[in-house]
Amino acid sequence: MCFITIARNFGFGVNGEAFEEWAYNIPLNAVAKHRDNPFQVEAMFLGQAGLLDEDSLPEKYKEAAIKEGWFSKLAAEYKFLSHKFTLTPMPVEHWKLCARARRTFLTFVSHNLRDFTQKIRFLSRLSRLPANLRK
Repeated sequence: MCFITIARNFGFGVNGEAFEEWAYNIPLNAVAKHRDNPFQVEAMFLGQAGLLDEDSLPEKYKEAAIKEGWFSKLAAEYKFLSHKFTLTPMPVEHWKLCARARRTFLTFVSHNLRDFTQKIRFLSRLSRLPANLRK
């Protein structure tokens, strides 16, 4: 429930419902299995948000995104993870994005989710400590 609340707040009201829907569709057990690989977690997060479909990219950014290679690598990794965990992305139309803001939005989400995965790794390491050291 905490994850869903945090995710909803990422939406700043405008995309709050979309972030909540996204958080409900993130299988945290799958994220935990890949918590030591930020690239895979990022691919899972953006893929579940429906943001790794080439058709969702605005035409003026599509060529640059594909040429850069990062988008394609994330999309390929998400395809693998979606098959592995039977994931279905949410419709990209649920996000309130204008074409100009989409790139900034993806950068913001990607950066913050990367930071979030680092915190997940830290918490998972703490949970493996002996009980007398956790106090």
